[in-house]
Amino acid sequence: MGMQRNPGVPTIEDELIKALTKAQAIPESLQDNLGKLQFQRCARTDKGVSAARQVVSLKMVCDKELIPKINEHLPKQIRVIDIKRVTKKFNSKRACTSRVYEYLLPTYAF
Repeated sequence: MGMQRNPGVPTIEDELIKALTKAQAIPESLQDNLGKLQFQRCARTDKGVSAARQVVSLKMVCDKELIPKINEHLPKQIRVIDIKRVTKKFNSKRACTSRVYEYLLPTYAF
């Protein structure tokens, strides 16, 4: 499952937005208009690529008690770990200072 939304394909973003809506962290009327929520991701991943500690930023209710409610609506392999209040101009994509990539290749590939 890739990170960014891709019509017709299940993605982490789709699952996250659905869970945020069901947990009432964002209004249902905005789940298809992420621009109004100023939604931004720090990185992208493709289907079949593992990603750990992805960071997203968006306008939403900032209440740590929402974390279990959000996770309740997410598949087991996707989890919200924390929610942090940030400044109005924070953008997870621009604020990311580094990314670490690790590639594992099977030995039979050579």
